[in-house]
Amino acid sequence: MPALLLFLGIASWPTELYSQSPEIVRKKLRLTLASAVDSIRSQSPILLDANLAWSSPRLLEGRLRLEFYVDSTHRGTWISQEVALSDGELPLRLMLPPALIPDEDFKYTVRAEFLTEDHTIFLGDYDVAVPIDPKRILIAGIVHPFDLVQENGSFKGPDERPFALQDSLRLETNPGLDVRARDLSCRVVSVLPGDLPRSPLEFVMFDLLIVSDAGFDRLGPEQLTPLADWVEAGGRVCLVSGHADTSAHQACLRRLLEDSPLNPVLQLDGDRELRLLRPHAANWRRGTPGVGRAIVSTEPIDVRSRDWAAAVYWLWGIRADQKLPETSDPSRAVVDDEPDENMFDFTYRFSPDPLAAESALGNWLIPDTIEGVPFSTVCVLLGLCLLAVAPGDYLLLGWLRRRRWTWILFPSVAVAFTLLTMKIAQSHIGQTDSLTSLEFVDLTADGRIARTSSFELTFANTSKTRSESFQSEYVTPFEYRASASSDSFTPGFRYNRTGRVSQFSRYDLEDELSGKPFVYAGRVPTRYSVTRQLEQWSPQLQRRTAFTGEWAPNNPAARIPWSEATFDQLRTETGFQEWAAKVRRDLPDAWVAVVSSRSVQSTQPLEQQQSASRNRPPLELVVDPATGEVTPLAESETFATRLEQAAHTALQASARDETGLFQLVAQIAPNAAGNFEDLALLDRTDDSALLLLVVTESEAGRFQVYRRLLHEAP
Repeated sequence: MPALLLFLGIASWPTELYSQSPEIVRKKLRLTLASAVDSIRSQSPILLDANLAWSSPRLLEGRLRLEFYVDSTHRGTWISQEVALSDGELPLRLMLPPALIPDEDFKYTVRAEFLTEDHTIFLGDYDVAVPIDPKRILIAGIVHPFDLVQENGSFKGPDERPFALQDSLRLETNPGLDVRARDLSCRVVSVLPGDLPRSPLEFVMFDLLIVSDAGFDRLGPEQLTPLADWVEAGGRVCLVSGHADTSAHQACLRRLLEDSPLNPVLQLDGDRELRLLRPHAANWRRGTPGVGRAIVSTEPIDVRSRDWAAAVYWLWGIRADQKLPETSDPSRAVVDDEPDENMFDFTYRFSPDPLAAESALGNWLIPDTIEGVPFSTVCVLLGLCLLAVAPGDYLLLGWLRRRRWTWILFPSVAVAFTLLTMKIAQSHIGQTDSLTSLEFVDLTADGRIARTSSFELTFANTSKTRSESFQSEYVTPFEYRASASSDSFTPGFRYNRTGRVSQFSRYDLEDELSGKPFVYAGRVPTRYSVTRQLEQWSPQLQRRTAFTGEWAPNNPAARIPWSEATFDQLRTETGFQEWAAKVRRDLPDAWVAVVSSRSVQSTQPLEQQQSASRNRPPLELVVDPATGEVTPLAESETFATRLEQAAHTALQASARDETGLFQLVAQIAPNAAGNFEDLALLDRTDDSALLLLVVTESEAGRFQVYRRLLHEAP
């Protein structure tokens, strides 16, 4: 009997806590929130490290819920998996969607609660320093096992300047670039090898990674494979290593430099010492795996050299028409602190600048089977309703001498016409949910999938709550920076060097995202679910991003010999036509194009037409350099078919004009945000690169854009 009582007491011990007051639990439960690295990258998901500390031997079970706000506007929710705490700490890594912060007056706040079976325990509000839209924050991480201040043996600099490497990476102090510190800031952060992510999507917190020899040695296979996946998907890395001790290190190096038996670029001797074949400069070699950029060096790099200055430009994706500074010594770089004569205007040079095609995406993706009720039909219904409830009711009931039935006939007629109107509307808009998409598929040189970016539009026939599960991909709402109505923002203009500007707004935070905020549950981005509220007949856009992927067995695009396309072949008209014929054997209706710095070769021209249809992008403006007068451009052009609209969108997204940040760079590292910024691939000022585009419609409303970036052999 005593043993039975002891067993029952132990079994009931964990649940005894829940009968206590939440205030008692709150005193023993502590939460700390911190950014995964010292600073947060602009226009990218927010990675935070949460740590739950429970100071009691009794078991506490529940879920951590975080709600994030921009000022008082709810922007989303994250809920952890079920956790159990007993006198210890539990670290959690979470990935929140990008935040749109108009200016310094807006705060990003995380409200934390712990959900038990019986109580909701408030843990506090936490302010997170998230970059504002007007100022661009770029993040360069240095992977090194020691403190960042200590000298790094992989990079040589002046003895009196221990920060020479960091200085060489900062664009705002580069004397050769027209960059103001108020517009852009490059933050250099220290990353211990053990803290490097183990999921390729978590690398979106970085624009650039520098990996020292000692740091590379300490990386395990669970980090090296995701690192290579991220670089192939558009990331940038500079790696210094004179040897590769394990098969995982060797495989990573071979992927970064695209080493193969047909194209050997590195060699390992008996002691696994690394030797580069045909190095580009000194003892390093550039690689362009997938749509990313990599530099591998076997010797310490002199950060004062002109070769390193050129390498920094290349790693950041600086446009080819930007000239190197006269001096490449970072110790001589200075910041221009002189006041700007236009410091009080709205000239935010590197803030997000949405494309016209980006803003029109939600319009042309709406299925063709969905259309509004014609105005003539509405007028006829309204007229018949008025006739029925006025002269019809009056004359009919008067003739029958049953005017008291008006109280029955009038609501009956109203209900009947309401049901008729709903039936007619459903016949035009549809009675089932519709899903359409535009998917960008980026390929490696050997035809593997490096990255997929799918923009999906859901058109619900009824209001509902939908929950979907995801694995190894990131989902975020689509952003509408230019969608606020004219009476809800303060207008201003963004200038660039060409004199063109675009409207922007101080956002109406209720309208900046497509649909209601998402609720994430689980471990994002590894395995989790997303719950979202769909409103009836209201289109909602979301973006799904994945690094690496497998070809679907029944996808005809998988049969195309992507690896056979070469730079020398596609640069000629004859070679392009031969390649297009290969594509059209498997995709007969595809639109095929090769984009270079000088021209666009395509299988068929895009038929532009003036139209007042739904495919109308936001108003664009032109500034007269002499008078400063701002005038609107002509109405935007639309296209005859949706396949042509998809092709036009792919062209605009893949080779950006010189607006916003793309005045400075041609490409950025992937950010998985709800916009088109990281889809830019081709530098239109670089003659040594080509972009192959294949646009097809696999089924009604499902468009794919296959892209492969090709480079001229050095």
